[in-house]
Amino acid sequence: MASETLLMRRAPAPIGSPTPYALIPMNGHGAEMLAKVPLGEMVAITIKRGRSLPQHNLFWSILEHVAKATEWETKERLLVALKVWLGRYDLMQLPNGKTVPVPQSISFDKMGGDEFTRFMDESIRVICEEVIPGTDSDALIAEISQMIGTTPESLERSAA
Repeated sequence: MASETLLMRRAPAPIGSPTPYALIPMNGHGAEMLAKVPLGEMVAITIKRGRSLPQHNLFWSILEHVAKATEWETKERLLVALKVWLGRYDLMQLPNGKTVPVPQSISFDKMGGDEFTRFMDESIRVICEEVIPGTDSDALIAEISQMIGTTPESLERSAA
């Protein structure tokens, strides 16, 4: 089965449709490819939602704030520790026989929006339970959001 990634947007379906929603191609290429699918043919889709840049920036700001307040010293070191805590690493054997964890990437092209949200939520839970025990996650998010001028609305993905 050949596959191709097409950018689509969820939209209200035309009146009288059996479902309340439809997917609309976001560009000419998507429209052209969708037009090649015969009417009524079943196709499989994979939903990958885009990442929120404000959410990404909030996460890095939380890491920086927490790292400065703890022994981790840098946000990068704290991120590596969180990935290991959460099991988000692969094992690699070095030439000397020692096995070490290699943290997985959280880059935009490696981790979609929904997966990043889960990772961020899990990371904040670990921060509040292990790194700074007793910290309230909602209070931490609110404090950092206020510091960087982020609102809950700005964290929403534009493709929602």
